Amino acid sequence: MCSKVCFEQMVGIKELYGKMGGRQGYHIVISCPPGEGTPEQLLELMREFAQAFLGEDYEAVYSVHADKEHCLGHLVFNSVNMYTGKKYEYKKGDWKYEIRTFFFLLEELGYEVKKGAHLAIKAEKMKRFRRLDTINEEYSKENLEAFFTKGSFAFETPRVLTPDVKYLLKPKNPYQQKFYAKLYRMRIVEKCRFQYKSARFKEDLERMHMLQEEYLFLRRKDINGVADVVTKIGLAKLNIKKLTEKQKTLYQERADLKRKCVTDNNILDFYTSEPKYRKQLEDIKSEKKKLQGEKHVAERCLKESLYVGLLVP
Repeated sequence: MCSKVCFEQMVGIKELYGKMGGRQGYHIVISCPPGEGTPEQLLELMREFAQAFLGEDYEAVYSVHADKEHCLGHLVFNSVNMYTGKKYEYKKGDWKYEIRTFFFLLEELGYEVKKGAHLAIKAEKMKRFRRLDTINEEYSKENLEAFFTKGSFAFETPRVLTPDVKYLLKPKNPYQQKFYAKLYRMRIVEKCRFQYKSARFKEDLERMHMLQEEYLFLRRKDINGVADVVTKIGLAKLNIKKLTEKQKTLYQERADLKRKCVTDNNILDFYTSEPKYRKQLEDIKSEKKKLQGEKHVAERCLKESLYVGLLVP
């Protein structure tokens, strides 16, 4: 089946249930280390992975390519359930940080897994199990639990698109200077993320990310003090309230228009106006999301200002 037919079928399911907006689908990538696995083995793994995690409820297409140093498998599936019309519920980290996925992949690669006080594996032709922590200490039960609880600290990077804190725009006033100084002192945390058992630095790095976001907000909005922060929060709340009212009006107008569909022309006009309606709705939601994000950052700035002496925790 060609990709065009797959795409048209997925769109058909969305149209059937009226779920054309929001997230359209999901993309999962599974790769083998260089020199390990064949395209055939990975293709079979992709098939079993799709069957195990999606079953028969979601349309999916998967493929494998080996034009790199290692084999790569791609799985794309529709966000709308074929039978219920409900959207797939996904929370950040559902697959990446699930230990059951880790065990699933080990077993599908041919390893027998023993789960006890220590995690151990046995490959084909091996006479006995071998503990994972003797292969690499990062695979000890303690470190794996930290990884699946907090995520991979080693691959985290600051969200600011600058190579170092010192390259950020300098503060314009004493209020911004306090945030900048605190951020500058914490940058040592970012350099520790490659250390052994670095998952324990996860919270500190997230703290640094938040400080970066707060400082950039103050700099971008030209904030001079607490009064300016409070004003920004008030304006954001007011604008969010206006957008919410506008969104409700749009919903009501759409519902009224649908109730008036009594002739073929009415129905045609209703569906013809759908793209415009969706565009207006998405624009409102996008603007609300942006304002809510700014409000949350401003509220964090206000809370940060109340810390005694703005000391690094």
